[in-house]
Parts: sequence; structure tokens; C-alpha cells
Amino acid sequence: MTLKQKKFSVQELTGRLNSLIASLNVLFTEVNNGDKVYMDIFRLSFIKSYDSCLRAALNELIDFESSPYSKKRLYSVIDRQADSIDLVNQLLRESGGGKIPHLLEAAAFDALIGRQAVKINRDGSLKAGDDGEFMLQHADRLCNDTALLKDYFSFLETEADMEGLPRLHPEALKLFSGKSAIKLDDGKVTESTLKSLRVGAAAADPFHCARVFRYSDEKFIPARLDNIRAAGKFYGYEGPRRIFNEHFKDFAEGRSNVPLLISSLPGLGKTHYAIAYTLAHENLTLVLPEPEDIEKPLERLLTRLEARHDHRFVIFFDDIDPANTNWYYFRTNIGGSLQLPENVCLIAASNHYFPPNIVSRGRMVTFPRFDELRCMDMIEDFLKELGMRHCPKNLVYVVAEDYCEQYGQKKFGELSPRTLIRYLDGFKKDLKKRRRMLEISRGEMVPKPDPQLFYEFNVKLMRSIYGEGAIDALREERLKNELGTI
Repeated sequence: MTLKQKKFSVQELTGRLNSLIASLNVLFTEVNNGDKVYMDIFRLSFIKSYDSCLRAALNELIDFESSPYSKKRLYSVIDRQADSIDLVNQLLRESGGGKIPHLLEAAAFDALIGRQAVKINRDGSLKAGDDGEFMLQHADRLCNDTALLKDYFSFLETEADMEGLPRLHPEALKLFSGKSAIKLDDGKVTESTLKSLRVGAAAADPFHCARVFRYSDEKFIPARLDNIRAAGKFYGYEGPRRIFNEHFKDFAEGRSNVPLLISSLPGLGKTHYAIAYTLAHENLTLVLPEPEDIEKPLERLLTRLEARHDHRFVIFFDDIDPANTNWYYFRTNIGGSLQLPENVCLIAASNHYFPPNIVSRGRMVTFPRFDELRCMDMIEDFLKELGMRHCPKNLVYVVAEDYCEQYGQKKFGELSPRTLIRYLDGFKKDLKKRRRMLEISRGEMVPKPDPQLFYEFNVKLMRSIYGEGAIDALREERLKNELGTI
């Protein structure tokens, strides 16, 4: 370890530490019920750790003259309390390979945007808010004196006058290399300054690292969703597909952010459609809260997303139980005393129907039950995608019947679009089976799917979800179909 380069005084280092702690306090703390708390930003853990390092070094310097042995802390453990050496070693482990200037810069942009000291326009350009210059001056000072702790350790090495293995991890010194993009021209915010900050702000934007985030404990956590079918790869259900396509296209192009309320039995595609049609638009970011979060105050979440004007967010509450949900905060933000930000759209999906006072605040889409007719509609669309411009009806019958037979053999746990898609994926890969199905469809006796099989499955499913009352409605609908009255 070779830190000895320049001599520093206790007074100089103390002054610099006080200045950085003051700027960190201005940028990252706020008052809540008389208590000072940290802002809710993405890089909060890092800022807390860095703040602890600065304060530990300051306290050590304050006690420097009265505790001469503390000069040796670079090589010796002074007491049982974590000191600046311990905290910087821990900071190294938490940094994930990032450099202090860049991590501070990213955190500063989080705070500046959250406070609207810097505002992002829809084209990605920046503009300074009312207190932008004041806040940027503090960000400039904080992000451009990152060598301070390194200088402090150099000071300790000089004062200790010891040889041997230091306690500070050698890689920790590399934390302090690099330069921040936050650099004001003579302390002033100019147009050229804002232009130069644009790239840094984009790089620091946590929503640029992913397109899907889980929202838990007021934190945005990047998420990876595997095996999501592209929006253009759904079959049948023409009505819901048209609504989904229109709704997300309108929101992506800034024409509407009316909430979308999705209702259907399980397995018909509510969740998959919502995710796929969101991700079909490059400028949409998907946020996935917990279902119970719909009963909590939404203002904080919405305010944080509203500040990111260059993003459009779809908040998707999945698997809602409408009858047992407290809709107070939803109603407050949708057609109530508060307005939904223009760059945010809410979606809620449920196996049940939504209350009338909630339906009136959004756009409703309901998936019809999956029966033999909708099964064959999906198969026909699938065969057309395979290249059959004029799809033989008999072939659709044969494929649908084979799917039902596999369900009867317990290869699938349900009759639904979800399992039919799995069947069709296998069918597409099995050339021998495709040829065999085509030959069967040309025979004299063509097997057809059994409507009773779908009816019995739907009766069982609806009874488990809605109770016995729903079965009477299903029986009445079936009777009308058989009589040809609907």
C-alpha cells in the first residue's frame, strides 16, 4: 500500500468532510414528522454506507488529538465499534464493482429527479427546476471530491509511521478512481451543462437497466420474465386481442391512460396478455406490485413514476379479489381527488367480476369461457400461422380432438388456452404427428372434440370459484345454445 504522496492537516480534512456531509444531507435527506430521514431512492443502501464512512472519518479526526493511538487505526483495531477502515472495506463489498464517483452520480440524479431539481423532458433532454442550481451545486461538490477518504487514509499512513499489513483492502483504493459527469461551469447551470449531464442522467436512470420491475417494500427490483409469448403469437379470442392491442397502443402513443380491468376464469391468458402487450411497445416499462398493494396508498409510487417523464409505466395488479378488496385508494387516484399521472396506466386482473363503481372508472375486458368452439378458433389461427391459407375444417376437428384426448389421458391438468398452447407448441415440432393428423382429417370418419368434456370442466371450475349459483347461469346459457335462441 503506497498512499504517502501529499501531507494533509486535520483541519483541512475535517473541513472537507464537513462540506461533503452537508451536501449529502441536502441531497438525500428530508424531514418527516420532525425527524430527518433519507429520501426513498434506488441507491439508498449505498448512500447510507457512504454517509457512515464520512461520519466515521470525521469523528476519528475530531478525537485525533485526544486519542493519539487512533493514528494507528490503519494497522490496528482501536475498539470494538466499526471504524472508517471497516466501513470502507464493507463499501467495497457492496459496490458491485462500481466506482464511488459514478455511484454517487447515479444516486445524485435519483435525488435530483425525485426532488424535481432536474426534470426530464419527454425527448430525454434535461431542464433545471426552481432549485436546480442550488441542488446541482451540492451534487457537484459531493461527486467531485471523492478522493477525500483516500486522502484521509494517506494521512493516517503518514501519521502512523508504521510498516506491515494494513487493515484497508488494497482494492478499496480503486473505488475512488474515475470522474463524475456532474460538473458545473463556474458553479452555474447552463444549457451546455444540462446537455453534458443528459448522458449521465440516462446512464444513472435505474429504469434503463430493465423493462420489468417488481415493486416490494417500496423498492423497484429488476425482474426477468421467461417464456413470455410475443403479442402477435396469440390465437383465437379476437375480441380481447383487439382490445389489448388498442389499449396498449393508445397508452404507448400518449392518447390515453384509462385503467384496464381484466376478468376471466383461470388459464385463459389474463396475465400473459397483459405482460406481452406491454412489452410489445419499447417505450413501456412494466411494474409488478403485490396484489394487496392496491389497498395501500398509491401516491408515493405514482409520484416517483411521474418524475420520470421520459418513461411510460404500466402498473399491473394481478390476481385481485375484487369482492374483498378495499378500493379506497384506487378510487382516490382514478376519478377521485387525485389524478393518475399521464405517464402511468394501471391494470388489474381477476378471476372474478369487478364492482360496478370500479368498472365505471376503467375499460373492461372479459375473456369468454373456453369451450370447443373457442378451442377450434385458436387451432385454426395456429394452422394459418403455419402457412395454411385455406385451413381444412376437418383438420381443425382432428387436432382439437387429439388435444382433448391428451387431456383425458391426464397429460394436461385443465382445458384452457394455456394448455392448448403447450399442446400446439409440441404439435408444431412433431412433423410425423402433423402428417398423421392430416391423413386422419382426409378419412371418411373424422373425430371431433366433445362439447360435453368442455362443459363438465367449466362446471367444475366455476363451482370451485363462484359457487353453485354460477352453474345455474351456465346451464341456462347451454340450454339456449341448444335451442338456438342465442
